[in-house]
Amino acid sequence: MLKELLNCYKVAFKTRFEDFLNLSPELVEERDSDEQIDFEGVVSLVGITGEKKGRVIFYLSEEFLKMLYRLIYGEEESLNEMELYAVAAEINNIISGNAITLFNNESSKRLFLSPPSIFSGKLSITTPRINSKDLIYKIGNLKIAVSIGLEGGI
Repeated sequence: MLKELLNCYKVAFKTRFEDFLNLSPELVEERDSDEQIDFEGVVSLVGITGEKKGRVIFYLSEEFLKMLYRLIYGEEESLNEMELYAVAAEINNIISGNAITLFNNESSKRLFLSPPSIFSGKLSITTPRINSKDLIYKIGNLKIAVSIGLEGGI
């Protein structure tokens, strides 16, 4: 099930960035997630509920969020921390919503998403009993990591 969900995320990530922002993300790495992830920046997390439990975490640098903000709003003068967090929440919402819709349309399983939660700073994230994969994308010279995990995994 994780493999099918990952494929839906790959499609959603590529099409949403291309359709909405005219950007071409390149998947540069797919790997098993570490049990503990240390990160400094902004994290957007959505929970997965329904027939399987899990979570999706977007790891975003401030530079990446500022680039998205400029593309969406065309300027950066009024940019503040809360607007960066809103961009982080919305990018996860858009991509995860699309991926879960694709998954539900292709599967007999039904999954749902919780609203995004945002964390920032120097973080250490551990998700016990979750088997997860990381997708690392590059857009220009910036990278974004997405960790998709389900309870019990594959």
